[in-house]
Order: sequence, then structure tokens, then C-alpha cells
Amino acid sequence: MNTGVRSELHPGGLAILILDSPQTLNALSLPMVRELRTCLQAWAHDPSVRAVVLRGEGAKSFCAGGDVKKVALSKLDMGSSYTRDFFFNEYTTDYLIHVYPKPILVLAHGLVLGGGLGLLSGAKIRVLSTDAQLGMPEILIGLYPDVGASYFLSRLPLGLGEFLGWTAARLNARSSVELGLADFLVPATQFPGLIAGLQGSFASSPETDAEGLLLAEVARHAVPPETLQADALRSHLPEAIRIGQSQTPLEAARLLKAWAQSSDPWKASAATNFKAGSPTSAWLIQEQLRKGRTLSLGDCFRMEMNLSVQCFERGDFPEGVRARLIDKDLNPRWNPPTLDAVQAGFVRSLFDDCWGQGPHPLAHLEQALSAPRRS
Repeated sequence: MNTGVRSELHPGGLAILILDSPQTLNALSLPMVRELRTCLQAWAHDPSVRAVVLRGEGAKSFCAGGDVKKVALSKLDMGSSYTRDFFFNEYTTDYLIHVYPKPILVLAHGLVLGGGLGLLSGAKIRVLSTDAQLGMPEILIGLYPDVGASYFLSRLPLGLGEFLGWTAARLNARSSVELGLADFLVPATQFPGLIAGLQGSFASSPETDAEGLLLAEVARHAVPPETLQADALRSHLPEAIRIGQSQTPLEAARLLKAWAQSSDPWKASAATNFKAGSPTSAWLIQEQLRKGRTLSLGDCFRMEMNLSVQCFERGDFPEGVRARLIDKDLNPRWNPPTLDAVQAGFVRSLFDDCWGQGPHPLAHLEQALSAPRRS
């Protein structure tokens, strides 16, 4: 069965996971996240595996997010069971990467969106290609930045997490490193040489510290962030901070209105994204990141599991996916349709536990493999 993920074991204890669905820009399907989870759990306890590399196949994308089209369509014939299974496996996989007992190196090129950023964020060594573009576009489909973003976006300084969630703005590789979303930059053309170098060094140095081997090979190929041109975020940073620190989405909307007619395509796109996005998502994002700042990693994922299922069952998520990815009319019927019509009580209710009398499906996370790498 082709799951969309390939695994390789190389001499010296180097394991490689490859997202292998380039025709979908490596968007994560349920079989893909299940296979990632299965491999990681098996290798965590395999003494012959010393380190893991995760990369994506194809020239355009490491991972363009989750296969939310399949999630939304599942409502017609499977109710919420597919959705719950998908998010359970995706979030468990993301958490495993954060707490993994062996070093994980992620090589991310091209598009690194949504679920792709979730795979990247928890790795021990996070490498971006110099042409990488990062973003969290969930507001456009009636969702919110998930895959652990309640943890890593909420810890960005100066309201920039809110800004990125509200506007779905793209970051280049330099800004991503400067914000702490990645560690190293390597030209994508050098990824094959980097992997070949790792295969050689692991095979010839079976007793050497695995993390040291990874870092040494990355250092041989890495370039300083300053070699890349600063992107639009840096150029408009004071304005972006002011938007991200808005007291409410209504205030952010007023500030972004001035961007809508800008000759700068990045500013105009950020304003357009916010206006086109779900009004409920805009309020939800602000509350999600406010809560996330004080939660543990495990609690963030549990909160997101609640939110994602609630957004699917009661929110704008299916309609947003319909408008953008299924019918592609780009005319979502948001409910309610405007920011000022969103009820605070409804937003709060999306955080409610939806598991009845049973345990939360992610209650087991603290019994995972080790403590989170980043606090």
C-alpha cells in the first residue's frame, strides 16, 4: 500500500522519512500521518536507529499542510470519525517530534504551510532551504493555526503570532530563522549532497554522537541568514507589530484597511486574506494564542484537538474548505458573516471538551517519550 511516506534505513543508524506525494505538494493525508507516527514510535525504541531525517519529495514543497479537502468531504459519509482520527494521528505525530529521544533533522524546502510547519517546529535541528516560504493560512478555510501553533506562535514576540495567524502572511527563510521558527538555511540544491554526506558520516562513525554528526554536516552546507534579502515582514515590522498587538480583530481590521490598496503586494495580500477569512476564526485565533501562552505543549495539543473537532462540527471549517478547495468559488458563506456579529460566548464554546464522559484522546501525551525540547 502506498501511504505517501517512504522510509529508509542506512548503515550506521541513519533513518530517513520522505513525504512522497509531490502531486499534492505533500499535503498530509490520514495514511501519511499514520505512517509517520508508526515509524517514529518504532524507531524510538530501536537501538539500531540513532537519528532521523525528515524531508519532502518534489521540487515545490516540503509540505503544503493537511489534506483538509478529504477531512471536509468525510462529513458526508463518515460524520466526524475521520476528522477525529486524522487530527489524533497528526497531533500525536507532531508531539512525538517535539519530545523524541533521538535527534530529528527536518529538511524543509519550498512551501512549508500549516501541517508542514507543525512537522518542522518540534525537530531538534530545523533546516530550511533558502527558497522556503512559511505560513499558517488556516483563517482562509474557517480554521485556526493548529499543529502546535498554540504553543509556538503564541511564543513569538510582539504580537507577531497573532499577525501571522490573522493575515496568513508568508515568511521567507531569513525571517523564519530570525523569528526562531527554524535554525539553519541551506540552498535546496545542496540537500542531496547534505543527505549523502550524512549517509557517509553515519556509516563511517558508528560510535560518534549522532547529533554532532548531524550538526557538522549541516554546518558544512549552511549559509548565514544575512546572505538572503530581507523579506517584507522586516520592511513593515512596526506596522505588523501594531496589527498583531490589536486589542480585538475589529481593531486589526481597521489597521489592515489601510493596507488593502497598498502597491506592496505583500501588504495587500495580508489585508485581503484577513478580509476573506472567517470572522469567527479571527476571534478564535486571538483567544487561542492568549490561552496558549500559559499552557504546556501537551495542553496546547489537547486544546487544539477540541477546537478542530468543534470547528468541523459547529464552525466554519467545512464551508471554508468547500469554497476554497472543493467548489473553488472563493465565496464562503461564513456564519456569522462579519466580525461584529461574532458572539463571544460562541467562541468560548469552541474550546469546550467534546469527549463526553470518556478521557480526552490526547490524555496520553505526557506518557510519551521525553520532555519537550523547547519551553
